[in-house]
Amino acid sequence: MEFVGENLKGCTPPGPPLPPQSFSCKKTAKTLFGEITLPWGVCINSAAPVNLRPDYPNYGPTEGTWPTLAACKAACK
Repeated sequence: MEFVGENLKGCTPPGPPLPPQSFSCKKTAKTLFGEITLPWGVCINSAAPVNLRPDYPNYGPTEGTWPTLAACKAACK
């Protein structure tokens, strides 16, 4: 029996390519105890539910949109 994982090196999954990601800076979050200000900015995927759904735990407004995590970290302090 052949181990399938060995054949996956360098393979791209079938199907359409994934959409490009972007990152946003978050400095506040909704918690069980109310809205809090984070001690430093946190970069998260702009499409994460925590950014899009006000009923989602840790929801909070975000600032900016950067094409890479590194660019977001440089701007989000």
